[in-house]
Amino acid sequence: MPPEQAENTIYDVAVVGAGLMGACTAWALARRGLRAVVLEQFQPGHPSGSSHGSSRIFRRVYPDPFYVELTARASDSWQRLEDDTGVTLRTFTGAVDHGAGREPRRLASLLSDQSVPHQLLSAAEAQERWPHMAFDTDVLYHPDAGVLDADLAVRSALARARADGADVYLDTRVTEVAPGHYGVLVRAANATGEMSFNVRHVVLAAGAWNQRLMPNLLGPAAPRLSVTQQQVVHFPQREPVEDWPVMVHQDEFFVFGMPAGAAAPGAIKLGEHDRGTATTAESRDGFVDPRCIDRLVNYVERFLPSLVPEPFQALSCLYTSTPTEDFVIDADGPIIVCSPCSGHGAKFAAYTGELVAEIATGTGNPPERFTLRRHSR
Repeated sequence: MPPEQAENTIYDVAVVGAGLMGACTAWALARRGLRAVVLEQFQPGHPSGSSHGSSRIFRRVYPDPFYVELTARASDSWQRLEDDTGVTLRTFTGAVDHGAGREPRRLASLLSDQSVPHQLLSAAEAQERWPHMAFDTDVLYHPDAGVLDADLAVRSALARARADGADVYLDTRVTEVAPGHYGVLVRAANATGEMSFNVRHVVLAAGAWNQRLMPNLLGPAAPRLSVTQQQVVHFPQREPVEDWPVMVHQDEFFVFGMPAGAAAPGAIKLGEHDRGTATTAESRDGFVDPRCIDRLVNYVERFLPSLVPEPFQALSCLYTSTPTEDFVIDADGPIIVCSPCSGHGAKFAAYTGELVAEIATGTGNPPERFTLRRHSR
């Protein structure tokens, strides 16, 4: 829609940000018949935030039963998005969890409590099944896990939202969110000039940029968020291995790994969950810490003998985290905060979009752990 027409349109919801969370929110709003407008300051799949690339882990395992249950809802939501778009977004590989810090037996018990299929293997049994990996503790395997193509999910969700009536403005930066006659007035600008949108609700799904947007809008209700720059590293395989599960290994390391997907076919992507450096969305420099690469090379030499311990690509991305690593998905009047990251939000994006749509329509409420009152300053 041309900007001059949009300014005369009253939207039900404006979504600020079109990463995984914003794109899935737009899809969920539009499929419910809401008039939505999406404002994204870059292009979809841009490398400046948290949603770029072709590989994110989805899984059922968590050390917290709350999230184990939530992964079931997320799986249903992803299936709806795949059905709506006709696009396969998930590749099922299964997942392994191991290491003393990961407590595989406890994780297995939590899966049993919720009837999630799994196997608990000894290190020797796991070694026989996956000879390209090395293990020093019991290993938990569950099949309902794999790799989500984040780039494809963003593009597919936005395309479906557009087809269902959403307006999407790319390369368009939000400059102001203020009270308006119909609820909220959102001002934005792009290469064609300035524009404004009258909306009843606005969803802040801007990832690390939420840190800048929220304080002025929410005051003391604004959640505490920290932004860190994380590194991921791609390693080549010595010989192609088809049966490569996604993995989490927690001991003196806290490493995650997965097939890298379309961005680096045949490679394995590794990263450290807990080693980010503090930054902001505006000041991040994309620097990859050589110490991170050294640690991951050391890890490959010890636990992934089928990989060449010489990375060919290293990238950075952003985590936007709460102190508890719980998400913030809640409304304060017409402002809806959508900040589910803390390094584990991607797998929940389709569910998150549907939850935000329920909040916007008054048909659902967030879990107590996601409310603003649990995270306010």
